[in-house]
Amino acid sequence: CVNKLVLKKDRSIVLENLEIADTFIKRFLGLMNKPCPNLGDGLVFFNCYSIHMFFMQYPIGVLFLDLNGYVIKVIDTLKPWRISSCMGAVTTIETAPGFWANSKIKVGDQLEIVSIS
Repeated sequence: CVNKLVLKKDRSIVLENLEIADTFIKRFLGLMNKPCPNLGDGLVFFNCYSIHMFFMQYPIGVLFLDLNGYVIKVIDTLKPWRISSCMGAVTTIETAPGFWANSKIKVGDQLEIVSIS
């Protein structure tokens, strides 16, 4: 089963490979001690409105979504040793740095996570 991030209005694929941080360890470690994600890859955290970049070796891109999947904050490049949060967010997606600047995604877009077997 592969998870993809899709733009709801036209069903276009935004991220080809979306890993879900669904265990305590995956949520705790996030992308720490992993290589920088490839373009088109992401890590999603549900019930999450804040992230930290402690012990990270590279910057990342970050997307915050509300309860209905609407984009409410986009950070194209969050540097190591920083913290970011977004009131109203319930889902956070981490990607390669620079990914969002090169995508068509903007605040107000509605996204959906789709599982494909």
